[in-house]
Amino acid sequence: MTRNELERYLGRCVTITLLDNTVIEGTLHKTGEKAFENDPNLSVPVNFYFCIDVNNKVVKNTAFRVSHIRRISCCEKLRMTNFEKIGTCTINIDLR
Repeated sequence: MTRNELERYLGRCVTITLLDNTVIEGTLHKTGEKAFENDPNLSVPVNFYFCIDVNNKVVKNTAFRVSHIRRISCCEKLRMTNFEKIGTCTINIDLR
């Protein structure tokens, strides 16, 4: 999984399985977000991700990198980017 693929899930409810088989469920966030600027554990590290629960608490006090993820699933449908839409779009032109 690449960073771009993972970041499509930011702000969504996900279930993530890490390499050590730890399962984390919650809303995915990235370290350094303005909403968490008062917590140095969530604002200073670069390129780490974490999930929060409904009470805005970090699930299992775990921050992880993209390389730590074995599997990710999302119950919400992801929106296609414009680039993906163009790639799947077919155009019918009548050349009479």
